[in-house]
Amino acid sequence: MFRSFSWLLAVVGFAALSTSSHVRNPGHIHRAAPHSGKRADVPIPDPASRVNLFIGTTSSGHAFPGVTLPHGMVKVGMDTDSGDNHAGYDANPNFSATGFSQLHDDGTGGSVPLSVFKVWPFANCGSGANDRFEVCPCDISSRKVKRALLADGSPDDAAEPGYF
Repeated sequence: MFRSFSWLLAVVGFAALSTSSHVRNPGHIHRAAPHSGKRADVPIPDPASRVNLFIGTTSSGHAFPGVTLPHGMVKVGMDTDSGDNHAGYDANPNFSATGFSQLHDDGTGGSVPLSVFKVWPFANCGSGANDRFEVCPCDISSRKVKRALLADGSPDDAAEPGYF
C-alpha cells in the first residue's frame, strides 16, 4: 500500500512540475505584477547583451568566441598557444596570442589544418636600415604576444555577438 502511494505521489509530483501555465518568451523577463497575482512581461532591451561568448573556451572546452554567420565558412577568431588548442582559442590568460585565423570550427580544434591562415601584425621587423620585411621573424613562436590582463587577472579579451 505504501509503495503504490509513493509511486502515485511521484507521478503526480512529476506531472505538476513538468506542466506550465505560461509559455516564456526568451526576450522577456517575467516578474510578478504588484498586487495582482499575475506575471507581467518586461521586455529586455538588448537580449544579445546577456550572451557570454567565452563559455566553453577553456578547461578542455571546444568553442571559440569569434565572429561567424550560421553555417558560415569563414569563422574569424584569435588563436592562442594552448597545448590543447581546443578550437584555436583558450580563455586562460596564461596562453599567448599567436594570430587571428579564419577557419575556426567549434568542437574540431583550431590547430593544423584549421589555423593556417593567420593575420597578425609584425612588430619586430628591425629598425632604421634593417626595417625590411625580409628580416621580420615570421615563425609562429616569434610572434607570440602575452595578453593584457585586467585587474582581476582575467584576459582583456572582449567579445559580444558579432564582435571579437
